[in-house]
Formats: sequence, C-alpha cells, structure tokens
Amino acid sequence: MYFKNKCPICNHEYDAMEPKCPNCNEINNRNIDATRYPKSIVFPFWKQLLLFFTGWAGFQIIAYLVMYLARLFTSDEAILSAIINFGSYFILGIAMSFILWKDWKKIFNSFKGWRTYVFGLAGLGAIFVFSNFWSIIIQLLQIDVSDNINQSSVVNLVVTYPLLSIIVIGIIGPLCEELAYRAGLFSFLKRINSIFAYVISALIFALIHFDFNSIIVGFETSNWSILINELINLPPYVFAGLTFTFLFEKFGFGCGLFAHILNNVYSIFATLLLNFIEKLSGIS
Repeated sequence: MYFKNKCPICNHEYDAMEPKCPNCNEINNRNIDATRYPKSIVFPFWKQLLLFFTGWAGFQIIAYLVMYLARLFTSDEAILSAIINFGSYFILGIAMSFILWKDWKKIFNSFKGWRTYVFGLAGLGAIFVFSNFWSIIIQLLQIDVSDNINQSSVVNLVVTYPLLSIIVIGIIGPLCEELAYRAGLFSFLKRINSIFAYVISALIFALIHFDFNSIIVGFETSNWSILINELINLPPYVFAGLTFTFLFEKFGFGCGLFAHILNNVYSIFATLLLNFIEKLSGIS
C-alpha cells in the first residue's frame, strides 16, 4: 500500500506521495511520479478521503437539507430546483474551503505557468472532439437520443438564471468536483494503483451525472427508454472524467480545473446562444 515512506537518510516517516522527505529534503525515490509531475498536490490520505466524501455524500446531504428548508417557503418547482442546485454548491464550496484552510497556497501555485492554460485548452478540445464524435456515431446508428435528466435540468437553470449559472455551475461546481474527484478520490486510489484510480474515479465522476431513478422507472413501468437514454449519454462524461484526471496528474490541479471551468462555461454560453436563436426564430 502506497501510504508511508521511511527516509533512508534521517529515518523520518512521512507520506509516501511526497516528492521528498519534509525533514531532510532527501528525494523520495519511491515516488517516481513526484519528480515527473512536480505540480501534483499532495494531501494526507485522510484529507483525500474527506474531500471525496464531502463532495459526494456531503453534497447529497446538503442538497436534501436545502430542499427540505426550501419547501417550507415555496412549492414552485423551478424556484426549488434553483435553490437546491445553487444553494447546495455554495454551501459545499464553503465546507471544502474550511477543509483546505491551510492548503490554498498549494492550489494557487498550481495555476502558475503557461502549460496550465495551453494543456487546459487542449483538454477542452479533446472533450469537444469526443463529444462530436460520439454524436456522429449515434446519428449513424440512427439512435433516437435526447439530453439526459442532469443536462436537461442544467439547461433550464442556465436559461432562467444565466449569471448565477456562470458563477455556480461554471466556477464553484467544477472547483468542488475537482477537489472531490481528482484531489480527493483519484489521489487516494492512486496510492493503490494508478490505472485503477483512473477507471474508478472517471466512472464515479460520470455516474454523479447519471439519473438512477431511470432504473426504478424501468422496473416499475417496463419502459427502459429513459435508462437507455441515460446510458447513451454516459460515455462523454466518462471521457471528460478521464481527461480532467489526466490533466490533474500530468500538469497539476490548476490545469484540470481550468479545463473543467472552460468546459462548463462554454456549455452555458452555447445554451444561452441556442436559446436566443430559438427566441428570434419564434419572433420571426
């Protein structure tokens, strides 16, 4: 297990993911990745787990509490959806800020250097190419598919609350997800095995955008079209998860987050532009 390392020079025991001994600065030869990827952020294993469970389970708990409180004041489903999504991410962002109270310098330093932005843009390009490639395959196979439940709800929020969407969905959301699934889950699983970490973290990242109610609906009604639609929409999320993880590992937290923010902000502006064009078409 890739958790503890003992310095051969001073016998100091420290985190095996650290690039060098914090006591005498002897290079940690056990961690080859540390010298290969100098912008990697190293957190203690307990903090990596805390980030993941806060971002995953914590978000579910926060969303439930926000929903419960919001229902005391309004029954309007559109307003409820906005309060739950925006409010939950705001609270989650604050919670993660406290967890990383002493670590923000590491995070800010990961944004230094041109590679962060050049490879972040390249990552966005790769996601864009794969998404279009996947769309072409679906069209060639003549599969009738629509946006999944997650994407549809996001579109409604973006159209109704564009500025809040840019702040929360475009910036706060990606920050929380990168902390939870890259700095948290991936980094922890990498202590065990790198390939295992890539696969599991990318799948879990994709599945947080998956509507599991579609499975229940399928069993209750024998109508599996919603589930099939969700599954068809899953591969682009898996690919995005792999891309963000690759950028995080190779070029640092800042690079993965930059690509993630670009991806979400691009989607927001594309949604707003399409909605504007549809309105113009309706007027004409």
